[in-house]
Amino acid sequence: LQLTFTKPTNAQVDILNNLGQLIAHRELEQVLQASYDIQLGNQTAGLYFVRVTADGQSVQRVWGKALEYVC
Repeated sequence: LQLTFTKPTNAQVDILNNLGQLIAHRELEQVLQASYDIQLGNQTAGLYFVRVTADGQSVQRVWGKALEYVC
């Protein structure tokens, strides 16, 4: 996940599962640009929601984790 703001901003990044349960949270202070690795190794395959909140506004996007097959 790549984040870019027009001015230094306090933000938070939340990852929620398809039931709306919070599974990851990160606070970012005075960030202008940030990279955030989404680690879902111990989560099941399916849809997840990434919510970024900054300056009182939230943006939410859907992110999917595919099934992994080992042969």
